[in-house]
Amino acid sequence: MIASSGITRARWANVAAWLLAALLVTTGTWHFVSPRGFESIVPRFFGSPGFWVATSGVAELACAAGLAYRPTRRLTGWSCAVLFVVVFPANIMMAVNALHGDGSVLIALVRLPLQIPLVLWAVFIARNTGASRSPTTSAAFASRRARRSSRRGTSTRR
Repeated sequence: MIASSGITRARWANVAAWLLAALLVTTGTWHFVSPRGFESIVPRFFGSPGFWVATSGVAELACAAGLAYRPTRRLTGWSCAVLFVVVFPANIMMAVNALHGDGSVLIALVRLPLQIPLVLWAVFIARNTGASRSPTTSAAFASRRARRSSRRGTSTRR
């Protein structure tokens, strides 16, 4: 449990997943609504900015969907952490551009360390999302296990 609130880590991870999914839907959609702002921060050595903006937008939307679907949430949490690291060069480019007079220096410099809590947020979700079994599936699994054990003459208790 976390603190004395009585809320489990799994419950917090569930809330965190939905909040991160909402953020990723917003930012992923924004990649397509207003791509020019994103294109300007793609480092030149990556090549076609439009391709990378669309690719990262699709990746963010896919991560949002993966976080919303409980069976894929753990893997998607790790995927989000990787995504946040992979897009970091764009944040550096944003800061470089701002220091050269293109954009807000304050926003660009605040944006750089903001990537750390985003990575930690995604890792928290990945580490605290359990194997998802619905109560029905868990009951069926326990029932099968009990039948197998009774056939072998062993107890299900350990």
